[in-house]
Amino acid sequence: RGVSSGRGVSSGRRGRRSVSVHSEIDIEVPRDSVYCLLQNSGERLQEVEKEFGVRISLLKNAAGKSTGEMSIRGPEGIRGMAAMRIRELAHEENVEVPADLMGCIIGRRGAIIQALETEHEVRMKSDPPGVKINGSKAACTVVATKVRSYVDSLTTTTKERSVRKHLVDHLVSQTSFAAIASQAIRSAEEQRVEPFTSGRHKLTIKQTEEEPSDGVAMTKISFQGTGAAVRLGLQAVQEKVDELGVKETELPA
Repeated sequence: RGVSSGRGVSSGRRGRRSVSVHSEIDIEVPRDSVYCLLQNSGERLQEVEKEFGVRISLLKNAAGKSTGEMSIRGPEGIRGMAAMRIRELAHEENVEVPADLMGCIIGRRGAIIQALETEHEVRMKSDPPGVKINGSKAACTVVATKVRSYVDSLTTTTKERSVRKHLVDHLVSQTSFAAIASQAIRSAEEQRVEPFTSGRHKLTIKQTEEEPSDGVAMTKISFQGTGAAVRLGLQAVQEKVDELGVKETELPA
């Protein structure tokens, strides 16, 4: 049984309303999500009809295009459950994307968006200042998480940490912040968020003296660059400082 278009036989609507057991309710879903519901000959809506024993009709305008509205006819109480399931299948999520990263999200000739649409059975399109994702709530959440993770990894950010000065001095006597930054950049570029390209990362690590804290000389370490590189650089410095701190406590008195 296919999903019907339109409201059905209008002359019977008043009669149906008088029968409380089988009446209908109208719901509205994002218009772009209707496309996802109708994929594979409306398979998802047919599954809802079969599961809940209802009849779903899509409402169209004079031009024959979906309005995003649909009516659900069936037993009272069950209709509401069917409506909840449809809304789960017809979710919409918007993810903000900086203009300079939009091309990376779309991909050459739309290759990346198409890959995400195929893998997760969603529909995506550019909707400044970001992208719009339509499909089931679960699928939209997965795709939105991927997009946000990728955007965060390439968005310029700054982090700071205060460290005891003598530990910093010991650290830079063994290596340099430039070397740590270079390694963090390489690691960031190797950590791809599929199906996106790795992108170009950057990181600068600087140190400045701070006011003593409880009589202890302190140094502020600043990390500035793309999100993934900053995270990895900060992690590397923190691990080295922690290691030096442990060794310091293990020294004999």
